[in-house]
Amino acid sequence: MCPAIPDTNQPVRSQYAAIPTMRVYVSGKL
Repeated sequence: MCPAIPDTNQPVRSQYAAIPTMRVYVSGKL
């Protein structure tokens, strides 16, 4: 990962991290 563009990288990484979290949360509710 290029440290020159952390502003662009950070939201993408947190978005990828949030997707599995939401799937686990939804699976737990079902």
